[in-house]
Amino acid sequence: MAHKDPNRRSFISTLVGGGLAFPLLNVETRHAAVPSTVPANRPLVVTSKTNALVREEITGTAWTILEAGGSAMDAAEKATNVSELDPRD
Repeated sequence: MAHKDPNRRSFISTLVGGGLAFPLLNVETRHAAVPSTVPANRPLVVTSKTNALVREEITGTAWTILEAGGSAMDAAEKATNVSELDPRD
C-alpha cells in the first residue's frame, strides 16, 4: 500500500469532516448568540492573526473569494497562503 503525503486541502477536509461528525457524538455544546440582524446564510471569515495589516489582507482575500461564489475551502486555502508568504507574520 502506497503512502500518500497529506496536503493542506486533504487535511482541512478531514478536519471539516470530523467537525460535521461531532454533533453525532451527542456531546453538549455551547453556541454563541447570533444577533437577529445577521442573516443565517451570510459568510463569516475568522482569523487569529494579531497583526492588523496581515489580518486585513487575510480576511479580505477570503472574503473576495466567498463574495465571488467561491468555496469556503478555496477561501481558507488562499487566505492561509497570504499568511505563509507574508514576512510581517
